[in-house]
Amino acid sequence: YKDATQIKDDFVLYDRGIPDVPAYMDYAGQDYPSIFVEACKDYRYDRIFVLPPWEDIHQVDNERYEDFATARALHNTLLKTYERYGYSPIAVPHCSVQERVEFIENQLKR
Repeated sequence: YKDATQIKDDFVLYDRGIPDVPAYMDYAGQDYPSIFVEACKDYRYDRIFVLPPWEDIHQVDNERYEDFATARALHNTLLKTYERYGYSPIAVPHCSVQERVEFIENQLKR
């Protein structure tokens, strides 16, 4: 996060955000230190895009080991966590990759 603040481009996109950590730990029922909560409050993002689980393309592999039901439950936990920290996540629609890119680009122009 701190390194990216030095980038002079108009937009910097992250694959994951700081609130993902407490979200996953909440999902697993694990306790975590308050520094995680403070980081979520101190390091803010301008917009949050989420890609809801999509059953038609979901597959289990070395990177995505969750079944679809688990992926959906994790997604819901992530949404609740981001909302708890004051974000309004923007859901990227299920469509082609190009259409998703265009959707995100249009959102960033707002």
